[in-house]
Amino acid sequence: MDETGVRALLERVADDPAPPSRVDIAAARQRGRRRIRWYRAVLGAAPLAAAAAVALVVSGVIPASLGFGPGGHGLVLQPGKETPRSRFDPLVPYAAFGWLPVGFSTAAGATLDGPDEATTVSATLIAGDQATGRLITLTVSAAGACRVTGAQRDRVLEGADPLPTFGSVTYPHGLSCNDDMAQRSMTPLRAAAPDVRGASAFYLPGGGLAWEYAPGSWAQLTPSIRGTSGRDRLRQSYEMATGWVTGPSIGAFPATVQSAANRALLRKIAERVSYGATAHVVFPFQLAALPAGWAVSTVGYAPSAGRLLGTGGLSAGPAYYPWALGVTAMRAGSEGRCTNNPGGSHPARIHGAPGGFYTQSVTPDAFACDVDGMYLTVDLALHVPNTSRPVPGAASLGAPLTVARRLRLFGTNPAAWTARPVR
Repeated sequence: MDETGVRALLERVADDPAPPSRVDIAAARQRGRRRIRWYRAVLGAAPLAAAAAVALVVSGVIPASLGFGPGGHGLVLQPGKETPRSRFDPLVPYAAFGWLPVGFSTAAGATLDGPDEATTVSATLIAGDQATGRLITLTVSAAGACRVTGAQRDRVLEGADPLPTFGSVTYPHGLSCNDDMAQRSMTPLRAAAPDVRGASAFYLPGGGLAWEYAPGSWAQLTPSIRGTSGRDRLRQSYEMATGWVTGPSIGAFPATVQSAANRALLRKIAERVSYGATAHVVFPFQLAALPAGWAVSTVGYAPSAGRLLGTGGLSAGPAYYPWALGVTAMRAGSEGRCTNNPGGSHPARIHGAPGGFYTQSVTPDAFACDVDGMYLTVDLALHVPNTSRPVPGAASLGAPLTVARRLRLFGTNPAAWTARPVR
């Protein structure tokens, strides 16, 4: 994490409300969630000064012995016995928690940190404890998406009062992973951990855990907390982080250290992760047929009452640009722009409901505020951002408003939703 990034995160602590914006928060959050979660996995750690929904992630205390084989320099990997898969089906999330500590649930994770996510190369699940604000993020990558590297030098945050200060640590190995946006992220491997179901495992700098669950296939668990607000937010965040994640000394607070009990807890969670799950995500909408060569690339969903509800949105596109189209439908009233700042859009009616569309943006989009109790948004990129290159097949869909009007909608009752979001 560089100084610019840390400063941006710290500035979010301010209590002043943000000015009105026409930005579709739900769609922007869904589009940016992959990168945010990869950064969390890379940096993994202690949110001691964060806004209500943003964790400040920092690297922690580094032990003298890194524990990579004899002399701390060797590295011998033993993969787990699961069958490796090079691609996942986003409509059928590949992994699931098999066990969680008392107080944790996937429902609380969705409430505290938003929906889970399934892509063609990864599955990201979040469990949370509503009472303590603690979170556990599980990321399972497909075979070949991650590879172990040599020595990695990492810039770490050492303090943040009054301004961020940084140091540098060199780790003997790292885990380089490719996400579905064709971008690589680097996670330092801090020290060897006890095997997870016979698979090699490693502790991460912020207290997380990584293990090779199948040949060439890696999973990671990252503990964090949901930042607090109010005058005592720094103290409250520190108290929640103590024993859960590691972090530097900030202000009057000493460095936090993850406890041995919580390291053992993470290993227990890892040992009970299930792979090759068969539960389908169900959606409150159905798209018309996609252009030739297009496929669903990303799904955001929330576990509820034993079902996986696709209220976190769906992305689709060609292999060249797999997230060209984004569609989200959630309960009406969950999107602020319909009441706070509708200006700047062109008015339109979608399925008989008031809404609008924007044309002067990188990704044109359309929205409807209340269609039978659902808030709906559609965005479609006709050109690859920052280029004049058209997205293959996108023009055949028409404008986002056309896509929205052609959607088949199923209302607010999940019992009527479909596991086939594309006709």
